[in-house]
Amino acid sequence: QLRLQKGLDPVEELMPMKGFHMLGESNLDMPIEKRPIPENLPEITSEHATIFISLAAYRDTFCGDTISSIFREARFPERVFIGAVRQQEAVDNFLCTNELYTTSSCHTTAFCPLDNVRIRFQQTTLAKGPTQGRYVSLLMYQGEQFAMIIDSHTRFSPKWDISMIAEVWSFTESGKRVEEKAGQQDDFSGGRTRGRGGVISHYPPGFSDYNAPFSWSINVLTVMCTAHYLKDVQTKGLIRMDGTNLLIKRQNNPRVPVLPLLQPFTAAGFLFGDAAFVMDVPFDPHLDFLFDGEEILYTVRLWTHGYDSYTPSKALVAHIYGRPKAPRVWSVPNNEWWRHQAASHLRYHYFMETYSLNNPPGNHPAAKPNTLLVDWNSLVGANKSMAASIYGQGTYRQLADYYSWAGIDRNVWTISNKHC
Repeated sequence: QLRLQKGLDPVEELMPMKGFHMLGESNLDMPIEKRPIPENLPEITSEHATIFISLAAYRDTFCGDTISSIFREARFPERVFIGAVRQQEAVDNFLCTNELYTTSSCHTTAFCPLDNVRIRFQQTTLAKGPTQGRYVSLLMYQGEQFAMIIDSHTRFSPKWDISMIAEVWSFTESGKRVEEKAGQQDDFSGGRTRGRGGVISHYPPGFSDYNAPFSWSINVLTVMCTAHYLKDVQTKGLIRMDGTNLLIKRQNNPRVPVLPLLQPFTAAGFLFGDAAFVMDVPFDPHLDFLFDGEEILYTVRLWTHGYDSYTPSKALVAHIYGRPKAPRVWSVPNNEWWRHQAASHLRYHYFMETYSLNNPPGNHPAAKPNTLLVDWNSLVGANKSMAASIYGQGTYRQLADYYSWAGIDRNVWTISNKHC
């Protein structure tokens, strides 16, 4: 019933009775330093601005450090709520809570972070990649005003909560959604109609040690303005994002406007905005083992539902990249991830309305322009009934207009990256 009220797909295999159970962890505590609010940021009280954080962790030993950083660095930790999905095996002897929380009993303090952490446990044999994990974590959303999507190996900058809200307020007219301006033309858009809301997102700067000092500098900002088509056998026709360092972008174009900066792409590892976006554009749990293509698909769903994406004015989180020794979801025995991924690729191409390549290499005949690579008849099995009306494109703006604005040519599989 909750899923239906939220407009989500009541997926039977994701019900808590089948593979999930609530997991409480006791003695969670951390001393919180009350820091003054900078003069250039709005006064935001915990009563009026709660934040929900979606966090899915596949056997991630950094999950606890991430949650510690969230509460330690927040200006108002009591208004932050986390929905964490722990995908672990019995041999994993770590928790999604850090040792700092167990130093004293929660009943001795006025604020207990444990009260704000909602956790579900999932067997690794049922894990199906990032989109499913994000979907399950968002089932724990309970009406908070703002929402954030992050990876489980992330650290946070001091007072990140008020800084992120201030960023969103800066392009939504003091926090109000701008639906009344729908249909107006923006000078910088090339004819693109104005969105009704927006999110901040980018690839965060990298780090390797939670305890080491970190410079939260504008020099490490990445703008989501570059991407390219993949053309190998397994991933042909999918779009992978790249990103460009802000310093390089300003060298190429000294007239880059003041941040937050409008950008054509959205990253899934850091995404923050008015929580309306997770209700209007829920994550699709039917994209099993989709990695390449996940971000661009969610980008166009956001855009066609009326949400613009912005680079924040400063780095607010950092991310551990690589992790070569970390377990991977495709290493689970007998999960046949490649078979499920192939079906997800079909679903991706259907929703993205990918065209067949019009200039193939060699002597193969060129496809007719504007020929869909995957149409409704090409979808197989359950893909035909997996809530396309909920997880497909929006109707606020047209997909063809997004491709034109972003500089993506579907016939020849090229991206101009004109926004960089």
